[in-house]
Amino acid sequence: RHKNLAIAIWDYERVILQNFSEVYKVKCLNHTRYEGTYSSINEAAPGHVSLIIVSNIRNKNAVDPLKPRTSLVTLYDIEAFISKIKSPYVNLYVNNPLFEEVKVKFNVMLRAGFDKGIYQKKLEEAIIQFLSPWAFEKGSDIVFGGKIHKSVILHFVEEQEYVDYITCFEMYHIVPD
Repeated sequence: RHKNLAIAIWDYERVILQNFSEVYKVKCLNHTRYEGTYSSINEAAPGHVSLIIVSNIRNKNAVDPLKPRTSLVTLYDIEAFISKIKSPYVNLYVNNPLFEEVKVKFNVMLRAGFDKGIYQKKLEEAIIQFLSPWAFEKGSDIVFGGKIHKSVILHFVEEQEYVDYITCFEMYHIVPD
């Protein structure tokens, strides 16, 4: 359908996925100038196209599977490849995604018979897996622009079989820059 031309959003995404097997997902943002940091995002930039590349971390030893990053070599290769088939009037930017972190802080009382040392670590791991399923579950997808509510995390923690009750629950949204 794209006929090796990058014109529409769909074209950019499919051409990259078709030609770069190490790429898991691509998000094309038209009319957006994104140079890799929050301070460099301009969402009202006609003639600019930003491509956000997520590497395939399956069966690989990623540096940080919670924040899958694509190597600079691959990003440059993608940019060089797309530059050949895009319109000459398009300014192209190819970058890794920005990851926003969530930090939770709370007091937890475990049910009788559960060791605090073991189940505290188990609860931490369960929360990490819940918030970033793509790093642990096969078939889970990375969602661009996803949202998580405090009540969802609180409910998840309360539903663990070894948790009796929670107090002083706080959630922090950590944004780079």
